[in-house]
Amino acid sequence: MAHWKNFGLFLVAFSVACDSGVVGPGLDDTSDERTDEDLIDITDEDATSDTDNVGGDGLLPGDSDGDAGGGDGAGGDGVGGGDDQPPTDDDPPPPTPVPTTFEAVSVVGQSALAGTPVGEVPEVEVRDQFDAPMAGIAVRFEVLAGGGTIVPTTNVTTDAQGRAKLTSWTLGKSAVPNAVRASLPDHEALGLERFDATVETSYQIEIVFLDPPTDEQRAAFESAAARWMAVIVNDLPNGVFTRDILPESCGGIPGDTTPIPVDDLFIYARVGAIDGVGGTLAQAGPCLGRSAGAGAPAVGVMSFDSADIVSLEQAGLFDETILHEMGHVIGIGTYWDTLIDNPSLPASPGADTVFTGAFAQDAYVSIDGADVPTPVPADNSAVAGSADAHWRESVFTNELMSPSLDFADTSLPLSLVTVASLSDLGFYDANAAAADFFSLAPTLRAPTPEGPRLENWCEVVRPTGVITTP
Repeated sequence: MAHWKNFGLFLVAFSVACDSGVVGPGLDDTSDERTDEDLIDITDEDATSDTDNVGGDGLLPGDSDGDAGGGDGAGGDGVGGGDDQPPTDDDPPPPTPVPTTFEAVSVVGQSALAGTPVGEVPEVEVRDQFDAPMAGIAVRFEVLAGGGTIVPTTNVTTDAQGRAKLTSWTLGKSAVPNAVRASLPDHEALGLERFDATVETSYQIEIVFLDPPTDEQRAAFESAAARWMAVIVNDLPNGVFTRDILPESCGGIPGDTTPIPVDDLFIYARVGAIDGVGGTLAQAGPCLGRSAGAGAPAVGVMSFDSADIVSLEQAGLFDETILHEMGHVIGIGTYWDTLIDNPSLPASPGADTVFTGAFAQDAYVSIDGADVPTPVPADNSAVAGSADAHWRESVFTNELMSPSLDFADTSLPLSLVTVASLSDLGFYDANAAAADFFSLAPTLRAPTPEGPRLENWCEVVRPTGVITTP
Protein backbone atom coordinates (compact mmCIF):
# COMPACT_ATOMS: atom_id res chain seq x y z
CA MET A 1 0.00 0.00 0.00
CA ALA A 2 3.05 2.33 0.01
CA HIS A 3 2.58 3.32 -3.60
CA TRP A 4 -1.06 4.19 -3.05
CA LYS A 5 -0.25 6.31 -0.03
CA ASN A 6 2.56 8.19 -1.89
CA PHE A 7 0.23 8.83 -4.76
CA GLY A 8 -2.33 10.22 -2.35
CA LEU A 9 0.20 12.52 -0.79
CA PHE A 10 1.20 13.70 -4.22
CA LEU A 11 -2.41 14.52 -5.06
CA VAL A 12 -2.84 16.42 -1.81
CA ALA A 13 0.39 18.34 -2.29
CA PHE A 14 -0.48 19.13 -5.85
CA SER A 15 -3.96 20.29 -4.88
CA VAL A 16 -2.64 22.50 -2.09
CA ALA A 17 -0.04 23.95 -4.41
CA CYS A 18 -2.67 24.90 -6.92
CA ASP A 19 -5.00 26.40 -4.34
CA SER A 20 -2.52 28.23 -2.09
CA GLY A 21 0.25 29.12 -4.40
CA VAL A 22 2.71 26.66 -2.88
CA VAL A 23 4.45 25.05 -5.80
CA GLY A 24 6.66 22.63 -4.07
CA PRO A 25 8.09 21.53 -0.77
CA GLY A 26 10.78 23.67 0.81
CA LEU A 27 9.51 27.00 -0.52
CA ASP A 28 8.30 29.79 1.62
CA ASP A 29 4.55 29.81 1.10
CA THR A 30 4.54 33.53 1.90
CA SER A 31 6.85 34.41 -0.98
CA ASP A 32 5.37 36.29 -3.89
CA GLU A 33 8.27 35.70 -6.24
CA ARG A 34 7.65 32.97 -8.75
CA THR A 35 9.58 32.36 -11.93
CA ASP A 36 9.03 30.03 -14.79
CA GLU A 37 12.35 28.38 -14.08
CA ASP A 38 11.36 27.71 -10.49
CA LEU A 39 8.10 26.17 -11.59
CA ILE A 40 9.74 24.02 -14.13
CA ASP A 41 12.43 22.86 -11.74
CA ILE A 42 9.98 22.09 -8.99
CA THR A 43 7.55 20.28 -11.24
CA ASP A 44 10.21 18.22 -12.87
CA GLU A 45 11.82 17.36 -9.56
CA ASP A 46 8.61 16.34 -7.81
CA ALA A 47 7.25 14.54 -10.76
CA THR A 48 10.50 12.66 -11.18
CA SER A 49 10.67 11.77 -7.49
CA ASP A 50 7.28 10.06 -7.60
CA THR A 51 7.71 8.21 -10.85
CA ASP A 52 7.12 4.88 -9.11
CA ASN A 53 3.83 6.13 -7.72
CA VAL A 54 2.31 7.61 -10.85
CA GLY A 55 3.84 6.06 -13.84
CA GLY A 56 4.45 2.43 -14.76
CA ASP A 57 2.33 0.18 -12.64
CA GLY A 58 0.83 2.96 -10.50
CA LEU A 59 -2.28 4.80 -11.54
CA LEU A 60 -4.13 3.26 -14.43
CA PRO A 61 -3.60 -0.46 -14.60
CA GLY A 62 -2.58 -0.95 -10.96
CA ASP A 63 0.61 -2.51 -9.72
CA SER A 64 1.24 -6.14 -9.08
CA ASP A 65 -0.33 -5.75 -5.64
CA GLY A 66 -3.59 -4.48 -7.14
CA ASP A 67 -3.25 -1.03 -5.50
CA ALA A 68 -5.24 0.95 -8.04
CA GLY A 69 -6.91 -1.89 -9.96
CA GLY A 70 -7.73 -5.21 -8.44
CA GLY A 71 -5.65 -5.54 -5.29
CA ASP A 72 -6.24 -4.41 -1.79
CA GLY A 73 -7.59 -1.02 -2.74
CA ALA A 74 -10.47 0.14 -4.83
CA GLY A 75 -10.62 -2.94 -7.04
CA GLY A 76 -9.46 -5.61 -4.60
CA ASP A 77 -10.67 -7.01 -1.37
CA GLY A 78 -11.11 -3.60 0.21
CA VAL A 79 -13.85 -1.67 -1.56
CA GLY A 80 -14.58 -2.91 -5.01
CA GLY A 81 -14.71 -6.67 -5.56
CA GLY A 82 -14.02 -8.48 -2.30
CA ASP A 83 -15.90 -11.30 -0.56
CA ASP A 84 -17.80 -9.03 1.82
CA GLN A 85 -19.82 -7.07 -0.64
CA PRO A 86 -22.97 -5.52 0.86
CA PRO A 87 -26.31 -6.62 -0.74
CA THR A 88 -27.68 -4.55 -3.52
CA ASP A 89 -31.10 -4.14 -5.03
CA ASP A 90 -30.08 -6.51 -7.80
CA ASP A 91 -29.43 -9.45 -5.40
CA PRO A 92 -32.20 -12.14 -5.32
CA PRO A 93 -34.28 -12.27 -2.09
CA PRO A 94 -33.75 -15.24 0.26
CA PRO A 95 -36.17 -18.21 -0.30
CA THR A 96 -39.51 -18.03 1.53
CA PRO A 97 -39.97 -20.88 4.06
CA VAL A 98 -42.72 -23.29 3.05
CA PRO A 99 -44.06 -26.41 4.79
CA THR A 100 -42.12 -29.39 3.51
CA THR A 101 -42.33 -32.01 6.25
CA PHE A 102 -45.55 -33.05 8.03
CA GLU A 103 -45.40 -35.96 10.46
CA ALA A 104 -46.77 -37.41 13.67
CA VAL A 105 -44.67 -36.89 16.79
CA SER A 106 -46.99 -38.69 19.24
CA VAL A 107 -47.81 -42.40 19.31
CA VAL A 108 -49.95 -43.51 16.38
CA GLY A 109 -51.35 -46.66 18.00
CA GLN A 110 -52.79 -47.06 21.51
CA SER A 111 -55.82 -48.39 23.41
CA ALA A 112 -58.35 -47.34 26.03
CA LEU A 113 -61.75 -48.34 27.34
CA ALA A 114 -64.75 -47.30 25.29
CA GLY A 115 -65.95 -43.80 26.13
CA THR A 116 -62.67 -42.82 27.81
CA PRO A 117 -59.82 -40.51 26.71
CA VAL A 118 -56.66 -41.96 25.19
CA GLY A 119 -53.45 -41.66 27.17
CA GLU A 120 -51.60 -39.56 24.58
CA VAL A 121 -53.38 -37.09 22.34
CA PRO A 122 -52.49 -36.94 18.62
CA GLU A 123 -49.72 -34.42 17.89
CA VAL A 124 -48.03 -33.45 14.63
CA GLU A 125 -45.06 -31.35 13.59
CA VAL A 126 -44.55 -29.12 10.54
CA ARG A 127 -41.05 -28.15 9.27
CA ASP A 128 -39.87 -26.12 6.30
CA GLN A 129 -37.37 -26.85 3.51
CA PHE A 130 -34.53 -25.83 5.82
CA ASP A 131 -35.74 -28.35 8.45
CA ALA A 132 -36.79 -25.49 10.73
CA PRO A 133 -40.11 -25.67 12.68
CA MET A 134 -42.93 -23.61 11.22
CA ALA A 135 -45.31 -21.69 13.48
CA GLY A 136 -48.75 -20.47 12.51
CA ILE A 137 -49.69 -23.38 10.22
CA ALA A 138 -53.34 -24.55 10.42
CA VAL A 139 -53.81 -28.27 11.21
CA ARG A 140 -57.16 -30.01 10.86
CA PHE A 141 -57.95 -33.02 13.10
CA GLU A 142 -60.96 -35.20 12.25
CA VAL A 143 -62.56 -38.36 13.66
CA LEU A 144 -62.11 -40.95 10.94
CA ALA A 145 -63.63 -44.06 12.54
CA GLY A 146 -65.13 -45.37 15.75
CA GLY A 147 -67.52 -42.55 16.61
CA GLY A 148 -65.35 -40.91 19.25
CA THR A 149 -65.04 -37.21 19.99
CA ILE A 150 -62.14 -34.76 19.81
CA VAL A 151 -61.47 -31.35 21.36
CA PRO A 152 -61.22 -28.94 19.71
CA THR A 153 -63.21 -29.58 16.54
CA THR A 154 -61.76 -26.48 14.86
CA ASN A 155 -58.31 -26.15 13.31
CA VAL A 156 -55.28 -26.09 15.59
CA THR A 157 -52.37 -23.74 14.80
CA THR A 158 -48.77 -24.90 15.15
CA ASP A 159 -46.72 -23.30 17.93
CA ALA A 160 -43.15 -21.96 17.90
CA GLN A 161 -41.86 -25.54 17.80
CA GLY A 162 -43.97 -26.23 14.75
CA ARG A 163 -46.28 -28.54 16.70
CA ALA A 164 -50.06 -28.83 17.00
CA LYS A 165 -52.06 -31.28 19.10
CA LEU A 166 -55.56 -32.04 20.31
CA THR A 167 -56.70 -31.23 23.82
CA SER A 168 -58.46 -34.61 24.10
CA TRP A 169 -59.56 -37.65 22.11
CA THR A 170 -62.32 -39.78 23.68
CA LEU A 171 -63.01 -43.15 22.10
CA GLY A 172 -66.43 -44.17 20.85
CA LYS A 173 -68.75 -46.48 22.78
CA SER A 174 -68.43 -49.59 20.64
CA ALA A 175 -65.64 -52.15 20.39
CA VAL A 176 -64.64 -51.13 16.88
CA PRO A 177 -61.43 -49.57 15.53
CA ASN A 178 -61.12 -45.87 16.32
CA ALA A 179 -59.09 -43.45 14.23
CA VAL A 180 -58.30 -39.74 13.93
CA ARG A 181 -56.57 -38.15 10.98
CA ALA A 182 -54.62 -34.91 10.73
CA SER A 183 -54.08 -32.80 7.62
CA LEU A 184 -52.92 -29.35 6.54
CA PRO A 185 -55.91 -27.70 4.85
CA ASP A 186 -53.68 -25.11 3.16
CA HIS A 187 -51.04 -27.64 2.11
CA GLU A 188 -52.94 -30.79 1.18
CA ALA A 189 -50.11 -32.12 -0.98
CA LEU A 190 -48.23 -33.08 2.20
CA GLY A 191 -50.82 -35.80 2.82
CA LEU A 192 -52.42 -37.11 6.00
CA GLU A 193 -51.30 -38.47 9.34
CA ARG A 194 -53.41 -41.22 10.93
CA PHE A 195 -53.74 -42.12 14.60
CA ASP A 196 -55.38 -45.43 15.60
CA ALA A 197 -56.81 -46.67 18.88
CA THR A 198 -58.23 -50.01 19.98
CA VAL A 199 -61.11 -50.34 22.43
CA GLU A 200 -60.00 -52.43 25.39
CA THR A 201 -62.18 -55.45 26.15
CA SER A 202 -61.76 -59.15 26.76
CA TYR A 203 -65.42 -60.02 26.18
CA GLN A 204 -66.29 -61.64 22.84
CA ILE A 205 -69.64 -62.32 21.16
CA GLU A 206 -70.02 -64.70 18.22
CA ILE A 207 -73.19 -64.72 16.11
CA VAL A 208 -74.28 -67.58 13.85
CA PHE A 209 -77.28 -67.02 11.57
CA LEU A 210 -79.76 -69.86 11.20
CA ASP A 211 -81.35 -68.03 8.27
CA PRO A 212 -79.37 -65.99 5.72
CA PRO A 213 -79.65 -62.30 6.70
CA THR A 214 -79.50 -59.29 4.40
CA ASP A 215 -76.32 -57.24 4.48
CA GLU A 216 -78.13 -54.57 6.49
CA GLN A 217 -79.39 -57.11 9.02
CA ARG A 218 -75.95 -58.68 9.43
CA ALA A 219 -74.44 -55.23 9.98
CA ALA A 220 -77.05 -54.46 12.64
CA PHE A 221 -76.24 -57.65 14.58
CA GLU A 222 -72.51 -56.97 14.38
CA SER A 223 -73.01 -53.40 15.54
CA ALA A 224 -75.02 -54.54 18.55
CA ALA A 225 -72.37 -57.10 19.48
CA ALA A 226 -69.65 -54.44 19.30
CA ARG A 227 -71.68 -52.18 21.59
CA TRP A 228 -72.13 -54.80 24.30
CA MET A 229 -68.47 -55.87 24.01
CA ALA A 230 -67.53 -52.29 24.90
CA VAL A 231 -69.82 -52.39 27.94
CA ILE A 232 -68.68 -55.76 29.31
CA VAL A 233 -64.88 -55.87 29.40
CA ASN A 234 -63.89 -59.03 31.31
CA ASP A 235 -63.17 -62.50 30.03
CA LEU A 236 -65.30 -65.48 31.05
CA PRO A 237 -64.38 -69.16 31.28
CA ASN A 238 -64.38 -70.80 27.87
CA GLY A 239 -66.55 -73.80 27.26
CA VAL A 240 -67.95 -76.30 24.79
CA PHE A 241 -71.52 -77.31 23.88
CA THR A 242 -73.29 -79.52 21.38
CA ARG A 243 -76.53 -78.67 19.59
CA ASP A 244 -78.26 -81.83 20.69
CA ILE A 245 -78.67 -80.41 24.22
CA LEU A 246 -80.43 -77.27 22.94
CA PRO A 247 -84.17 -76.98 22.43
CA GLU A 248 -85.13 -76.48 18.81
CA SER A 249 -86.22 -72.89 19.59
CA CYS A 250 -82.59 -72.19 20.53
CA GLY A 251 -81.11 -73.73 17.39
CA GLY A 252 -80.89 -77.26 18.71
CA ILE A 253 -80.55 -80.26 16.41
CA PRO A 254 -81.28 -83.69 17.88
CA GLY A 255 -78.36 -86.05 17.57
CA ASP A 256 -75.83 -83.37 16.63
CA THR A 257 -72.93 -83.96 19.00
CA THR A 258 -70.36 -81.82 17.20
CA PRO A 259 -68.49 -79.86 19.88
CA ILE A 260 -68.78 -76.08 19.49
CA PRO A 261 -66.41 -73.81 21.46
CA VAL A 262 -67.70 -70.75 23.34
CA ASP A 263 -65.73 -67.55 24.07
CA ASP A 264 -67.48 -65.70 25.70
CA LEU A 265 -71.02 -65.68 24.33
CA PHE A 266 -72.40 -67.65 21.38
CA ILE A 267 -75.69 -66.50 19.81
CA TYR A 268 -77.93 -68.18 17.23
CA ALA A 269 -79.93 -65.62 15.25
CA ARG A 270 -82.93 -66.20 13.00
CA VAL A 271 -85.64 -64.28 11.20
CA GLY A 272 -88.88 -66.27 10.85
CA ALA A 273 -92.57 -66.43 11.71
CA ILE A 274 -93.64 -65.78 15.30
CA ASP A 275 -97.18 -64.38 15.51
CA GLY A 276 -97.71 -62.02 12.58
CA VAL A 277 -97.72 -58.24 12.24
CA GLY A 278 -97.90 -56.14 15.39
CA GLY A 279 -97.59 -58.85 18.01
CA THR A 280 -94.35 -60.13 19.45
CA LEU A 281 -91.51 -58.64 17.44
CA ALA A 282 -88.76 -60.73 18.96
CA GLN A 283 -87.83 -63.41 21.43
CA ALA A 284 -84.40 -63.53 23.00
CA GLY A 285 -82.44 -64.76 25.95
CA PRO A 286 -79.78 -67.20 27.14
CA CYS A 287 -80.29 -70.90 26.42
CA LEU A 288 -77.26 -72.31 28.22
CA GLY A 289 -75.38 -70.95 31.19
CA ARG A 290 -71.99 -71.89 32.61
CA SER A 291 -71.14 -74.50 35.15
CA ALA A 292 -68.40 -72.11 36.34
CA GLY A 293 -68.03 -68.35 36.46
CA ALA A 294 -71.21 -67.82 38.52
CA GLY A 295 -73.34 -69.34 35.79
CA ALA A 296 -72.90 -66.52 33.26
CA PRO A 297 -74.80 -66.89 29.96
CA ALA A 298 -72.88 -68.90 27.36
CA VAL A 299 -75.27 -69.70 24.51
CA GLY A 300 -78.33 -67.68 23.52
CA VAL A 301 -80.88 -67.13 20.82
CA MET A 302 -82.41 -64.09 19.10
CA SER A 303 -85.50 -64.63 16.97
CA PHE A 304 -87.30 -61.90 15.01
CA ASP A 305 -90.72 -62.03 13.43
CA SER A 306 -90.30 -61.68 9.66
CA ALA A 307 -93.73 -60.02 9.53
CA ASP A 308 -92.42 -57.04 11.57
CA ILE A 309 -88.89 -56.64 10.22
CA VAL A 310 -89.86 -54.33 7.36
CA SER A 311 -91.75 -51.91 9.62
CA LEU A 312 -88.85 -51.82 12.09
CA GLU A 313 -86.36 -51.09 9.34
CA GLN A 314 -88.58 -48.38 7.85
CA ALA A 315 -88.97 -46.75 11.27
CA GLY A 316 -85.20 -46.83 11.84
CA LEU A 317 -85.63 -49.05 14.90
CA PHE A 318 -84.19 -52.35 13.74
CA ASP A 319 -80.69 -51.67 15.10
CA GLU A 320 -82.06 -50.60 18.50
CA THR A 321 -84.34 -53.66 18.60
CA ILE A 322 -81.39 -55.97 18.08
CA LEU A 323 -79.37 -54.13 20.74
CA HIS A 324 -82.30 -54.52 23.17
CA GLU A 325 -82.73 -58.23 22.48
CA MET A 326 -79.01 -58.93 22.79
CA GLY A 327 -79.18 -57.27 26.21
CA HIS A 328 -81.59 -60.01 27.28
CA VAL A 329 -79.19 -62.70 26.01
CA ILE A 330 -76.35 -61.37 28.17
CA GLY A 331 -78.61 -61.46 31.23
CA ILE A 332 -80.63 -58.22 31.51
CA GLY A 333 -84.04 -59.24 32.78
CA THR A 334 -83.24 -62.93 32.34
CA TYR A 335 -80.89 -63.24 35.35
CA TRP A 336 -82.85 -60.93 37.64
CA ASP A 337 -84.75 -63.49 39.71
CA THR A 338 -82.77 -62.94 42.93
CA LEU A 339 -82.62 -59.16 42.40
CA ILE A 340 -86.35 -58.39 41.99
CA ASP A 341 -88.53 -57.40 44.94
CA ASN A 342 -92.35 -57.45 44.76
CA PRO A 343 -92.56 -59.19 41.37
CA SER A 344 -95.75 -58.57 39.41
CA LEU A 345 -95.79 -62.10 38.03
CA PRO A 346 -97.72 -64.23 38.11
CA ALA A 347 -100.72 -62.08 38.93
CA SER A 348 -99.91 -58.82 40.69
CA PRO A 349 -100.19 -56.07 38.09
CA GLY A 350 -99.33 -52.67 39.48
CA ALA A 351 -97.14 -54.02 42.28
CA ASP A 352 -94.18 -51.89 43.31
CA THR A 353 -91.74 -54.12 41.49
CA VAL A 354 -88.13 -52.97 41.92
CA PHE A 355 -84.61 -54.06 41.03
CA THR A 356 -82.41 -54.11 44.13
CA GLY A 357 -78.87 -54.43 42.78
CA ALA A 358 -76.51 -52.08 44.62
CA PHE A 359 -74.67 -50.87 41.52
CA ALA A 360 -77.91 -50.09 39.71
CA GLN A 361 -79.27 -48.24 42.76
CA ASP A 362 -76.19 -46.01 42.85
CA ALA A 363 -76.55 -45.29 39.15
CA TYR A 364 -80.25 -44.52 39.59
CA VAL A 365 -79.34 -41.76 42.03
CA SER A 366 -77.27 -40.11 39.32
CA ILE A 367 -80.13 -39.98 36.83
CA ASP A 368 -83.10 -39.13 39.03
CA GLY A 369 -81.45 -36.66 41.41
CA ALA A 370 -82.26 -38.63 44.57
CA ASP A 371 -80.16 -38.04 47.68
CA VAL A 372 -79.69 -41.70 48.58
CA PRO A 373 -79.57 -44.96 46.60
CA THR A 374 -83.05 -46.08 45.65
CA PRO A 375 -84.34 -49.41 44.27
CA VAL A 376 -84.93 -49.14 40.53
CA PRO A 377 -88.55 -49.33 39.30
CA ALA A 378 -89.07 -52.42 37.13
CA ASP A 379 -91.87 -53.43 34.77
CA ASN A 380 -94.89 -54.30 36.91
CA SER A 381 -97.35 -55.09 34.13
CA ALA A 382 -97.68 -58.79 35.03
CA VAL A 383 -97.50 -59.56 31.29
CA ALA A 384 -95.73 -62.88 30.81
CA GLY A 385 -92.44 -62.60 28.93
CA SER A 386 -92.07 -58.89 29.67
CA ALA A 387 -92.92 -58.14 33.29
CA ASP A 388 -90.17 -58.17 35.92
CA ALA A 389 -87.57 -58.23 33.08
CA HIS A 390 -87.50 -54.59 31.93
CA TRP A 391 -87.40 -51.14 33.51
CA ARG A 392 -90.75 -49.57 34.26
CA GLU A 393 -92.10 -47.79 31.19
CA SER A 394 -93.79 -44.95 33.09
CA VAL A 395 -90.41 -44.00 34.58
CA PHE A 396 -87.85 -44.86 31.92
CA THR A 397 -90.01 -44.15 28.82
CA ASN A 398 -87.58 -44.42 25.85
CA GLU A 399 -84.59 -46.01 27.65
CA LEU A 400 -83.22 -48.98 25.72
CA MET A 401 -84.40 -51.65 28.17
CA SER A 402 -87.93 -50.35 28.77
CA PRO A 403 -90.68 -52.68 27.46
CA SER A 404 -92.30 -50.52 24.76
CA LEU A 405 -91.33 -49.05 21.40
CA ASP A 406 -92.33 -45.61 20.18
CA PHE A 407 -92.16 -45.55 16.40
CA ALA A 408 -91.71 -41.77 16.46
CA ASP A 409 -88.61 -41.96 18.69
CA THR A 410 -85.56 -43.76 17.36
CA SER A 411 -83.38 -42.55 20.22
CA LEU A 412 -83.15 -45.37 22.75
CA PRO A 413 -80.26 -44.49 25.08
CA LEU A 414 -78.37 -47.20 26.93
CA SER A 415 -78.42 -45.68 30.41
CA LEU A 416 -75.90 -45.92 33.22
CA VAL A 417 -78.52 -47.84 35.23
CA THR A 418 -78.61 -50.61 32.62
CA VAL A 419 -74.82 -50.77 32.45
CA ALA A 420 -74.51 -50.85 36.25
CA SER A 421 -77.12 -53.61 36.54
CA LEU A 422 -74.73 -55.92 34.67
CA SER A 423 -72.22 -55.63 37.51
CA ASP A 424 -74.99 -56.65 39.90
CA LEU A 425 -75.28 -60.02 38.14
CA GLY A 426 -71.98 -61.04 39.69
CA PHE A 427 -70.03 -62.18 36.65
CA TYR A 428 -69.44 -59.03 34.59
CA ASP A 429 -67.08 -56.09 34.85
CA ALA A 430 -69.10 -53.28 33.30
CA ASN A 431 -67.60 -50.11 31.84
CA ALA A 432 -69.67 -47.14 33.04
CA ALA A 433 -68.07 -44.84 30.46
CA ALA A 434 -69.77 -46.80 27.69
CA ALA A 435 -73.23 -45.66 28.81
CA ASP A 436 -75.22 -43.02 26.93
CA PHE A 437 -76.39 -39.83 28.56
CA PHE A 438 -79.82 -40.33 30.11
CA SER A 439 -81.58 -38.32 32.78
CA LEU A 440 -84.94 -38.39 34.49
CA ALA A 441 -84.63 -34.74 35.54
CA PRO A 442 -87.31 -32.76 33.66
CA THR A 443 -84.91 -29.94 32.78
CA LEU A 444 -82.33 -32.33 31.26
CA ARG A 445 -84.53 -34.93 29.66
CA ALA A 446 -85.25 -34.68 25.97
CA PRO A 447 -88.96 -34.61 25.07
CA THR A 448 -90.37 -37.91 23.86
CA PRO A 449 -92.08 -37.62 20.47
CA GLU A 450 -95.68 -38.71 20.21
CA GLY A 451 -96.37 -41.58 17.84
CA PRO A 452 -97.59 -45.17 17.53
CA ARG A 453 -96.42 -47.28 20.45
CA LEU A 454 -95.98 -51.01 20.72
CA GLU A 455 -96.33 -52.29 24.27
CA ASN A 456 -94.62 -55.41 25.61
CA TRP A 457 -93.20 -56.23 22.20
CA CYS A 458 -90.56 -58.77 23.23
CA GLU A 459 -90.50 -62.02 25.15
CA VAL A 460 -87.52 -63.20 27.14
CA VAL A 461 -86.13 -66.72 26.96
CA ARG A 462 -84.79 -68.40 30.08
CA PRO A 463 -81.77 -70.72 30.20
CA THR A 464 -82.49 -74.45 30.11
CA GLY A 465 -79.06 -75.96 30.73
CA VAL A 466 -75.34 -75.39 31.08
CA ILE A 467 -72.23 -75.80 28.96
CA THR A 468 -69.13 -77.61 30.07
CA THR A 469 -66.41 -75.27 31.31
CA PRO A 470 -63.00 -75.93 32.85
